[in-house]
Amino acid sequence: MPPAGPSAARRRPGEARGRPVTARAARAVLVTAVALLTLTTPAGSTLSVEPVAATPDAAPTPATLTRVAGADRIATAIAASQAGFPTDHSAAVVVIARADQFADALAGGPLAARLSGPLLLTTSGGITTAVAAEMQRVLPPNHTVYLLGGANALAASTEAQVTNLGFVQVRFSGVDRYDTAIKVAQYLGEPNTIFEADGTNFPDGLSAGPAAAITQGVVILTVAGRLSNETAAYLAAHPGAARYAVGGQAAAADPHAEALFGADRYETSVAVARRFFLSPSTVSTASGAAFPDASSGGPISALASGPMVLVPADGTLPASAQSYFAGLSTTVVSAWLFGASTAVSTSMADQIAQALVLVPPPS
Repeated sequence: MPPAGPSAARRRPGEARGRPVTARAARAVLVTAVALLTLTTPAGSTLSVEPVAATPDAAPTPATLTRVAGADRIATAIAASQAGFPTDHSAAVVVIARADQFADALAGGPLAARLSGPLLLTTSGGITTAVAAEMQRVLPPNHTVYLLGGANALAASTEAQVTNLGFVQVRFSGVDRYDTAIKVAQYLGEPNTIFEADGTNFPDGLSAGPAAAITQGVVILTVAGRLSNETAAYLAAHPGAARYAVGGQAAAADPHAEALFGADRYETSVAVARRFFLSPSTVSTASGAAFPDASSGGPISALASGPMVLVPADGTLPASAQSYFAGLSTTVVSAWLFGASTAVSTSMADQIAQALVLVPPPS
């Protein structure tokens, strides 16, 4: 069973464990000059940092949208880990999923957030050198690393790699993605909430992850518009949990759940955010066109008690997101954008920042 009190570790962006930063304090910082720097980690990831010098006569520092990105999806997941857990050995666990398929990461996001750890992505063949280095940085020795999926998802040799790095490994492996999600849910114990999402696609499950985490819940998967046998059995075994069907397919699969969906994946993402994140101080965004960045960014957002709002890679910010962000402009003190400009364009980042009344990340 998981350790007690996993929800106690929620933090805002860049906040060290045990040192909370209030919204009032964040907005009260005064500066004479602002310089945006780019830090490159050994894994090739980048974080934007804003050094300040205090003066009693300057204007308040504006809140900032920070882009968290690396050279690829694996490096971006490492950057997300470093953003959420900037202090060495500050995570309680690490969760690892394959980088080329989305299914196992859908259930793994709430697992990582509830147990206070990052979700890292790696190749199916095993843990890369960069991922191993981040594991050793963020996680104390002898702590647990959770592997998502069977040997086809993460090679059997991955278990020995974890052990050789000085950690304890636990693997969740079912007969399919639906069974694996149930095994993760069962490990987390009796849920307060159950979020159902289509397991044949990724967007709705990624939007559901932070909401499940902050409500001590789980994400389980439907087979498009119907329930798998494993999912139906899990629902029957937990009649007291509040049930939410995220997306039209999940709503069709379980008409007894509260349906949260819109005309598309972006409206559905906002529907979840509006239902569970009324006035967050932190908001996260990532591309809704691909799964990796929202997969690794979701647990970090949940630990900061914020939603993961999916946005298009380019073009116009959807009206639903614009409206939601505009309503948060007085409560949000910082925000993350997970993914490089190839995943979410500079133009889209500027629109997000404008809607939230934040300083955009550097181009």
